[in-house]
Amino acid sequence: MKRIFILKNTNMQAINQLMKRVTYLLYFFIIVSVSAINAQNSSVISKSNKTVASIDSLSSNSVYKPVLSSSNTKIMNWAITTDPFYKLYLSSLTTYYSLFVPTDEYLDNYIDPIAYGQDKQGVLKFWYNSNTATVNATVYKYDKQIGIVGDSVGVITNQTFLSTRLVDLLNSHIVVGDVQSGKSFYMTRGNVPLKIEGSGIFMTVKGGADIENATTATATPPHVMNVYSQTNGKTYFLNKPISPTLKSVYKVLSETPEFSSFYSLLVGFDNILITGSPIFGNIYGIDYNVKFFKTYNYTVYVPTNAAIQQAISNGIIIPWDSQGSIVGIYNMTDKTTRDAAISKLERFLRYHFQDNSVFVDNLSVDKVYQSATIKNVDGATGFGTSKNKFYKIRVSGNGSDLTLTTETGKTAHVLTENGLYNILTRDYVFSNRPTSFKNIDGTGTGTDFSTSSISTSSTAVIHQIDNVLTFE
Repeated sequence: MKRIFILKNTNMQAINQLMKRVTYLLYFFIIVSVSAINAQNSSVISKSNKTVASIDSLSSNSVYKPVLSSSNTKIMNWAITTDPFYKLYLSSLTTYYSLFVPTDEYLDNYIDPIAYGQDKQGVLKFWYNSNTATVNATVYKYDKQIGIVGDSVGVITNQTFLSTRLVDLLNSHIVVGDVQSGKSFYMTRGNVPLKIEGSGIFMTVKGGADIENATTATATPPHVMNVYSQTNGKTYFLNKPISPTLKSVYKVLSETPEFSSFYSLLVGFDNILITGSPIFGNIYGIDYNVKFFKTYNYTVYVPTNAAIQQAISNGIIIPWDSQGSIVGIYNMTDKTTRDAAISKLERFLRYHFQDNSVFVDNLSVDKVYQSATIKNVDGATGFGTSKNKFYKIRVSGNGSDLTLTTETGKTAHVLTENGLYNILTRDYVFSNRPTSFKNIDGTGTGTDFSTSSISTSSTAVIHQIDNVLTFE
């Protein structure tokens, strides 16, 4: 028995040694690969210089270097180094980045999105704990109805919790490309749109919540304090973090009277006759999420109430409730007829949802995008869409307007007169429903709030248009 034990132990030691060697080889491969990229792309490093860079030197000319070097960016540095991917990602010299970094003293008012969906809301003040070389967060009460921050109610030290929040924040502060190219809206790595105004130290950077709060007297958007020009882009130090919107597509549509007819058609699927809505669902979000959003950015075109009514009058769609001589879906007695009307309405509505966020911006556009409606028949279409592929929409504009052209050649225009365009939304997906966790102040039932996490999110821009979109 003793010999068998020694043999097994020897085998395990050999396996462990082999695994260590493989790990070292992979680690060496990463170093050499990124070093080679640096040597090829950096104007600072001479081709004759054959010195092999270490992992720590990868950031020497990158947008990460100012974060690493500054004494008051320890929180964001911790967020970047918590996941090794981000250090390598931001050190790549093959890509141009615009990295926005709120300094430590301004990371004191983070509205937690999961708490935002609970009965009791809270904000977090992140701070760097020098004793443990980690980030902690003090929790404060918050009333979203009046926007007032109250007393502190505890401290969160759970590193997984803090990492998911700060990585989500980090992803909404990284733009691949230059943010001074002439347009206003830019998409971050986390699919969060930013509105940029000005340049250099005169630049302001707004997320969806910053734009929403611009009407309040005390609201000031994040602005740039320092700019660092690096080999692979620019690093901008901010006087406050960029705040993405906490409003979902559902929330914006439900609370905007000018969107009421379109919204009513979308939520009509929740009637007892229908087995669940194909549009909205509570997928562990703040409220209801768009079911077919998949961690990306989208555009939603909302016809005016008058345009929806005209489409009903013209027989393009059948409403849920009866209108005069028009028998509504709810009042249909023949199941086959009713199911056909429901399917047609769903496909009509989904054609108003488009992949990619397109803004009324300062630059012209002329491009074809996919909608959320699949072509299920044969036959030619305006954009040559094949069967089982998504119908398309052409979007064109001169920088101050947008015109939409459908598969049938019909057009609609984004309305800019009443301000119902470029409306930013974000559909969050959490690890569980907000109600499954205790409140951020420790009250209530469920699991501890520090076990909650942000899984992913999708964003969309909403525009009001003057006509409905049809594909047939």
